[in-house]
Amino acid sequence: MVKPTDEFRGLMANAREVAFVVATELGKRGHRVRVVPNTVSPNVEERWSHTDEGDLEITQRVEVKHWPKIDFKSRDEVPYTDIIVDEAYKIDKKHQTPFYAYIIVNASMTGGLLIPIWSKAFWFKSTRHDRREGQSREFYLCPRKQTIWFPLLTNPKAEDEA
Repeated sequence: MVKPTDEFRGLMANAREVAFVVATELGKRGHRVRVVPNTVSPNVEERWSHTDEGDLEITQRVEVKHWPKIDFKSRDEVPYTDIIVDEAYKIDKKHQTPFYAYIIVNASMTGGLLIPIWSKAFWFKSTRHDRREGQSREFYLCPRKQTIWFPLLTNPKAEDEA
């Protein structure tokens, strides 16, 4: 059964108001939120061409690292018990776009480790010598067992070799 146009427009207006309230709350909590535009069909016959793709979108930051000399094919093949996430100051500083995860891609670019922000409760700081910089730096490390292995379905290196 199709709702009468006036009833539907009222429901849409209410849903829009609720979406703005939620977007405002998420914004206060540090999320970058966009209210997705939507339209109301001019008549019942055209209603299916006016369906939406959701009410809100949240933008989050993902940092991507590549280990060009370590070609692990699973989490268990990673040669470290604890994984360096990044320098502590980079993680601790305030960012405009909220953080979602770090992804470390293996040498062959066939997969990677996902280190999501929700695993941060398990992270710890450690001072290590940075060979590239030639001095000690403070890093966050994440236990390997708190990471998630995933395959990369697109592998540009395999395409280059074909």
